[in-house]
Amino acid sequence: MFVCAGESESFDFAVPVGIGLVDSSARLSEILAQLTLFDELKSLKVSDEILHDLLAVEYSKCEILAKFLEPNVKKQKNFLPNEIIFIGSAGLYKNGELFEIFESQNAANIEISLLDDKSYVPVPQEVFNDVSRETFINSSNFITKDTLSAKKLFKLGAYAENMEFYSIMAVAKKFNIPAKGIFIATNFCNANAHKDFMHNHSLAKDMLCEYLEHKGLI
Repeated sequence: MFVCAGESESFDFAVPVGIGLVDSSARLSEILAQLTLFDELKSLKVSDEILHDLLAVEYSKCEILAKFLEPNVKKQKNFLPNEIIFIGSAGLYKNGELFEIFESQNAANIEISLLDDKSYVPVPQEVFNDVSRETFINSSNFITKDTLSAKKLFKLGAYAENMEFYSIMAVAKKFNIPAKGIFIATNFCNANAHKDFMHNHSLAKDMLCEYLEHKGLI
């Protein structure tokens, strides 16, 4: 199942889950919880007619479930996806090139205040599934535009940042579903971050779709 942030970063083949750490985690959790319920009902051998009626009621609350009635999906054994793939844009911290496309299974939530020892966090803030690679994608509700901070994050192993990815990976881990992200770089994390993002975003989305088509993923 493909997921994306939504609004300006929407794709017709991906489920929009919301912008930022909070909305994306709440929305994806809601979707997966409902699909888990449907799997449980299916295991109880609820009749197709009753199950269809239950699904119809839930569609009004969670429109994404309609995708699971498509002919090519209906034949699948389970409602829960075998894998979650998040797609979106990212800001590079130091290395890399604009419009570069890269994949990751590692995510963290490091806030800038941590870099200068102005805060601390009492709970784990990372999900690393690919232990063979040291780099990860950092997520925060705030966009980094300070070059010095970006370099510090890069030194810690963060290659780029995307607002939602850590939430996606954390929720997927809770539901025991493999997940990864596929990103395209729209900007560097500097004073021009937002301006460059706006200028490059449309082309970046098209290039990301072409990449997915070339890989046979869509």
